[in-house]
Amino acid sequence: MVPEDLIRKCLSSENCPNLLFYGIGDIYPQFKTILNDRFNISNLSCKTCNNFEVYFSHIHYEINMNQIKNNNINEFNDFFEDCIVSKNYYIDSPYRIFLLKDFQNIKKHIQNSLRVMIEKYRKTTLFILFTNTFNSIIQPLQSRCLCIRIPDISHKEKIKLVRTIQPKQKTRIYDLLYNSHSTVEN
Repeated sequence: MVPEDLIRKCLSSENCPNLLFYGIGDIYPQFKTILNDRFNISNLSCKTCNNFEVYFSHIHYEINMNQIKNNNINEFNDFFEDCIVSKNYYIDSPYRIFLLKDFQNIKKHIQNSLRVMIEKYRKTTLFILFTNTFNSIIQPLQSRCLCIRIPDISHKEKIKLVRTIQPKQKTRIYDLLYNSHSTVEN
C-alpha cells in the first residue's frame, strides 16, 4: 500500500526529509504519478551522460542506479554537483528532487560518495531512494532518510487479482500469487 498522504505532505513541505522506500512492493510508478500531479509535470527530457541516462523535468531528475558503475562514478558526482548548484527560478518547490531507482545495486563506496552529497546539499536538494533490500543500504545513508517499508500485496489481494484473469486463459495460479514467472496460454 502506498502512503500517498505522507508522500504528498513531504512534497509540499519545506523541510521534507530525504526518503528511502524499501520492500517488495514497487512504489516507483505510483510515486512518479504523485510527483507529476503535485508539480504539473507533463513531459520528461532525457540526457545521456557518460554511459548513464537521466530523465528530468523542471523540478526533478530520475536515475536508474543500475547504470552507475565504478568507471563512471566521477562523472556521476560531477553531474550531481552541476544539477544541484544550477539555479532555476521558475520552480514552485524549495528544492530539487532526485529519484534514485534500484539503489540496492550500488557499491558501498558509491553510497558513501552520495552520502557526502546528501549532507552537503541538504537545504536545496531532496533525495528519494528506491530499493528492494533495506540491508544493502549503508547505515549512514539510512540514518539520513525517512525509511518507509512498502509491503507486498496481501494474500487476499493476490487472490482477487487472479480472479480477474479471463477464465479462458490457463495460468499457473501459484506463479501469479507469488511473483514468479507465469505462463499464460490462449
